[in-house]
Amino acid sequence: GISWNDKNGFELGGAGVNTTKEGKARGVIGLDDNNGEAVHLISLEDGTKGLIIGGENGRLLIGMSNKNGQWFQNETQFTGIKYFDNQGKLIWEQQMKKNKEKASK
Repeated sequence: GISWNDKNGFELGGAGVNTTKEGKARGVIGLDDNNGEAVHLISLEDGTKGLIIGGENGRLLIGMSNKNGQWFQNETQFTGIKYFDNQGKLIWEQQMKKNKEKASK
């Protein structure tokens, strides 16, 4: 991995790949702001892919996840946007759905 810091040595971001005990890889690129974790681009071993935007009131997740995804807290396969408050409670979501008419053509 790699990280970058401001002139005072405080981390402002980083990129890295970790390998799980099972040999699966997860890649993350993160950017920080003065309040801490700000934006992450993730590709996780469970099939989750997304953009996470964090702020003082919660986090916005844009992406996709296989069923039972930890980050999107989904029971079925999910593609879309979710907003969680600071306690991890789902506040809003918009799932992308296929147009059945187009899918059958």
